[in-house]
Amino acid sequence: MEDWTSYLAAVRERLFTLEPWDILLVISTGAAIYLTNLSSYPLRTWDEAIYADAAQNIVLRGTWPIPHTALRVGLLPVESRPFLEKPPLAFWVQSGSMQIFGISEFAARLPSAVAAILTALLVYEFGIRLFNRSVGVISSVVFLGTPYLYMGFNSARTAATDGLLILFGTLFVYCTWRTVNQNNRVWPLIMGVSGWLTVMTKGFAAGIFLFIAFPLFVWNSDVLRNRNFWVGVSLGGVLTLLWIAFMWVNFGDEWVRVFVFDQFVSKVASDGDGGPLIVVEYVVAITGDPEGFQPLASVFFPAVFAVLMDIRTKYTEKRRELLFVLWWIGAVYAPYLLIGDLDSYIYPMFVGTALVIGYFIHEVVVGRYRILGLVAIATAIVYLVSYSVLVEPIWSYITRSGAFALIGSVLLWRWKRWSDPEFSIDIPLPVKSGILLLLLVGAAGAPPPAPPGYNSDPFVDQKRLGLVAGEYVTSADTVYIQENVGLAMHTFVFYSRTRAKGVPIERLNSVPPGAIAVVNTTAVDRITRRTRVIRAVSNRQQNVSLVRIR
Repeated sequence: MEDWTSYLAAVRERLFTLEPWDILLVISTGAAIYLTNLSSYPLRTWDEAIYADAAQNIVLRGTWPIPHTALRVGLLPVESRPFLEKPPLAFWVQSGSMQIFGISEFAARLPSAVAAILTALLVYEFGIRLFNRSVGVISSVVFLGTPYLYMGFNSARTAATDGLLILFGTLFVYCTWRTVNQNNRVWPLIMGVSGWLTVMTKGFAAGIFLFIAFPLFVWNSDVLRNRNFWVGVSLGGVLTLLWIAFMWVNFGDEWVRVFVFDQFVSKVASDGDGGPLIVVEYVVAITGDPEGFQPLASVFFPAVFAVLMDIRTKYTEKRRELLFVLWWIGAVYAPYLLIGDLDSYIYPMFVGTALVIGYFIHEVVVGRYRILGLVAIATAIVYLVSYSVLVEPIWSYITRSGAFALIGSVLLWRWKRWSDPEFSIDIPLPVKSGILLLLLVGAAGAPPPAPPGYNSDPFVDQKRLGLVAGEYVTSADTVYIQENVGLAMHTFVFYSRTRAKGVPIERLNSVPPGAIAVVNTTAVDRITRRTRVIRAVSNRQQNVSLVRIR
């Protein structure tokens, strides 16, 4: 009881000492980037439409213990079945969002977007605990502004599971750090629960955060003899084993084959995407797609150099903290070299990247590494101007980076105050309020674009086809989808809100009268029964028709 009392007292003290403008800045920035126009582009068939359909089935059909989806429908003769590839937590959260906001793209993507904002607050707290307050604020904004995090494949502006994975995983690392540095009963319990939440979000991928936390146990090995620590570990382990036992009892060898071998062992055994061009891929992953203002790579490499110099010259007393944030980056990227086949696998690295860049910017502002700072700024300007001239008119970049310019203005003013105790000029409250208002209005006027490829014709056409199909069927009906229609039809299935069943074209001759089907337009004549084409769509990847079979 004494531990819980002291813990609650520490929480109250921490809440009262938080700078409200810091928190408001982080939340406002995150909301402007991640919550704006989440419904302005259709769900992508891989992977978010699959996950959104699993969540939708929980709402419509009550399949919450084991979410269902028609995986690879349109490519194979399959039907809606238990989705064994991933643990269910992300789909439970998405289904809760759909219960509140209705079944929509916004509701499907909201948990991932909110997770990014909450992770930024953890980055802020990490920055304060490891370094100082200014590093915390800068790092949190850098994290939110990491282009690949809001524009990449399976980014935090999609209905993917990676946003929640980063949130729970970062929370696990933070609680582990608090556990090894503070002997009480509370932090180990939160550590165990957050570790379980990470596992329940993406299974074996949670292991990367255990790898990230490894140095904490090396530097603080006494915690391994602490009873409270093992209570927390046992709690997380028991909760995880209960889920494993549940899946084994219900699906046995099939679950082991799909979840363990197909999703983990086969990927570990693969060669990954490493090779001579891996440095180039790394820069691409940091900077994202050249459809926005994305100069982080120009800051990242000078930042790493500065951190290495500080570690080598013993300039700072924070050597262990600096080693830890560098380890965070390497602990994610090294496995990616070996087994990674998607760029989204490096998303957990962006927490460490943000802390390194935040530390470097702070050091430049207080007067150290000015030359490296000038190099970073010059490189960023060249990067911006070259892409603006070669890819798009300069004005599109100015509007997209307008919100970041406002954020930068606020931070530059605050950095001066933090770095110089004699600097006593304060920003009047009306000015602060006006800056935040401009940030929100400016961001609303120039919202982040859709991630590359998400507004492409195949997904737009599948959405239109699905909405039309939804007018003819109910959620209790089944829509038949011909196998090999050119592209998986997960986007269509979500918007039609029906059960889906993939079948060979010959099977459509024996479906119930009045059934709705999606077939290749060129194969409609192969259906011997009377049909009526309701709508047809054609693009580079698909030429399909929605038909009613008499």
